[in-house]
Amino acid sequence: MSIPGGALAALVVAGIVAGRIGVPISGALLLVAAGIGALGHAAALARSPVALRPAELAATTLGALATAGMALALAWPSLLPLGISVDAVHHFQMVDWIAGHRALPPLNDDTRGLLGEMSAYPPGFALLVIALARASGLPALEAMYPAAALLGGLVAGMAVLLAAQAAPDAGARRSAAAEAARALALLIGPLLLLTHRTFSLEALIDHSYYTMVFGVFLTLLAIGHATPAADWTPGAAARFGLALAALVATYPLWAPLPAALAALVLYRQRRTAPLADARPWLAFSPALALALLDLPERIGAGQAVLAHQGLVATPTAERLVPLLLALPGAALLLASRKGCGLVRAAALAAGAALLLAIASGSGVVASYHAYKLLFVLTPLAAAIVAAAAAYLLATPGWPARALAAGALVLALALSGSFQIVPARPIQLLTPDTVAAARWLREANPSAAASAPLVGSPLGPLAYWVQIGLLGQRRDSADIARRDLTAPQPATESWLIDTKQPKIAILAGAEPIPTGAHLLRQFGTAAIIERDHPLDIAALNPLTIRYRTFWEDGRLKTAIELRHPLAGRLPQLEVGLYAGDTPVNRFVLVPDEQRTRTQYLGADMLPATLAGEGYVNVSAYPSFAAPAFQPTGALTLTLRLLIDGLSVDERALATFSRATDGRLEQLVAHSGELVYVRHTAAGTAMHSSALAFGDSLRLDGWGAPQRARAGAPLAIGLRAGRQAYRPGAVPRGAPARRQRRAGRQQPGRATGWLLPHLAVAPRRERTRAAHTRAAGRDRARQLPPECARSRFREPATGWQRTRAGQRGDRVGRQRAHATNMLQ
Repeated sequence: MSIPGGALAALVVAGIVAGRIGVPISGALLLVAAGIGALGHAAALARSPVALRPAELAATTLGALATAGMALALAWPSLLPLGISVDAVHHFQMVDWIAGHRALPPLNDDTRGLLGEMSAYPPGFALLVIALARASGLPALEAMYPAAALLGGLVAGMAVLLAAQAAPDAGARRSAAAEAARALALLIGPLLLLTHRTFSLEALIDHSYYTMVFGVFLTLLAIGHATPAADWTPGAAARFGLALAALVATYPLWAPLPAALAALVLYRQRRTAPLADARPWLAFSPALALALLDLPERIGAGQAVLAHQGLVATPTAERLVPLLLALPGAALLLASRKGCGLVRAAALAAGAALLLAIASGSGVVASYHAYKLLFVLTPLAAAIVAAAAAYLLATPGWPARALAAGALVLALALSGSFQIVPARPIQLLTPDTVAAARWLREANPSAAASAPLVGSPLGPLAYWVQIGLLGQRRDSADIARRDLTAPQPATESWLIDTKQPKIAILAGAEPIPTGAHLLRQFGTAAIIERDHPLDIAALNPLTIRYRTFWEDGRLKTAIELRHPLAGRLPQLEVGLYAGDTPVNRFVLVPDEQRTRTQYLGADMLPATLAGEGYVNVSAYPSFAAPAFQPTGALTLTLRLLIDGLSVDERALATFSRATDGRLEQLVAHSGELVYVRHTAAGTAMHSSALAFGDSLRLDGWGAPQRARAGAPLAIGLRAGRQAYRPGAVPRGAPARRQRRAGRQQPGRATGWLLPHLAVAPRRERTRAAHTRAAGRDRARQLPPECARSRFREPATGWQRTRAGQRGDRVGRQRAHATNMLQ
């Protein structure tokens, strides 16, 4: 592991030095530096009297390949980043900037507005991605996640090597059975990292902590160089110095850990070699020189990063199983004396986490950074457990060894899930979306600087495309200032909003709305352009955004009504149901005289199922608790009512209510509805009484009195929805729009007419019919200029969690986002 570690450390140091002295940074330069570092470490190993150890070599190779291979398999075949975290977007921003400018980002207002805090972020991981892209021929985006996956494999390999270095050796001559047993014992380390992924593999597949993973590897590498079995040689000190310098340029917050361990080693060996020799200089001078060269410009941003409270999984007993298993293992290693260095390193990391947790009370350092040290402690703990297992297997006496191995297996079995292969995580980006963004950025850079992503309910995907792939500025792009958990604008919002850019990327294989035309198609993604500004007065649109979330011990629903023109507004009913049975209703009546955005909401109190609402700042209705307060599975819905008739219904949340009133298994939704309140006028309408199933009726039609031969004949149709009164149709009734128990009462919502449809010439009619067929059900049509557009399903949003449960929020968001993608 010393050879690949030396190559990566040399690569980072060379990139930082080149960037600071003005030498262009290129993939070729970084690869040459990596080759020199690898050759230097290989030559040092060739001169050292280290015997080949088959068990250690096999276990290290197998552990590293299994971990890296599993991480890569999760992203295969596209190799695009995984997870919903925006950290991956920010990492790619830095990679893209350095690769494009062949320099480190300067700290000025321009780069700060484009990259945000990444303009002063340590660039170690970005340099690795650039080198890997050059070596593999992959684009930088497709090389970023594989670079992180390879680092994850190297972390697992370092856990094996640290365990082998700490485990007592039974001698150079061992039987094949003893070698195999030792290899299996050492593989317990990678097994723990794979089965308990919260503070190991999930850094790659969920959180996108790519730079941190590189920092974990460099920290373990430096610890490995600082925990020798015998006296610390100048060569080992020099290798440690290179690794420490690379750590300073990659994750400087953790550099004091191996530095303190090396200082302790030098102090303990002061009698075998004077401190005036070259070892302290070789160990610390490279890191100090690089810190003086690189860190002063980034100190201010570094302090802001330290104070930033990020999102990391909350430690629990199940998630800390490797650390709990390491406690008895540490006692065994201390008794053997050979593993004292590894135990000291783990103790230093635990002490640093404790100090950071104490310092977080002052507000200077966020507690987030104390939790992040668990990503260092977990592989160290796994190495301690593996070393203790190898020590037990090397102890004479088969009964004792069998008993110890059985106890270890039992402890591992009781420690948690043995699902070694994780469920496939979320992969927001698709090759089609990436190809569309690349084409637009190359063909029309000015349009790419402002083009939105439409047709996707996922806020992080829009952020990925606009900020990461299109290179939009974080200080001016609308998506950078938007709450990504809130419902994203629908395609129709972009179509009717003339303030939006004319060119957009359409995702999700949605049909191209009329009023826009196709510029370029890339599989399920397309570049579209709006033809001309729409007549907002004729459309009279109503946009309804809704979001449900948990906050302050309540299940809250926030609703926005955006209607630029006056018009009739529906009542909003938030309904609570236990299966098919209504439990409570929270009715909100908007102000029809107000043309500004209206804000309505209803809070449900879990203890009593009562409610409190608000309508702008003019009304604060209260809703009494129901007499029937059920437990178990409950559903919260949003219903739109016109004259007491239901015109639409959307799911807000599903959850389970416990006997004590607590809500569990909460899955919250958010979305956007766009309705066109267009009433056709002009042509006299003739009455009709045609019904199309249970969802649509034709109650009027009109046609011109005269028509020219060969010209399109415009026929006006007036249609109404078969609406239902609240509590009308059983939940098991046919059709997608199921209503509650009761009898069906058809009716038409006045003012919510479907628009006129035009009979087109034969060729046009065929195309229109094809487009309507592609629209599937739930299609709604705009007036003539938008006749083929459809309104999408509600955007399912991101669930909120109880206050203080930041760690559990990640897992639930990932599980719910998987449901969205399905």
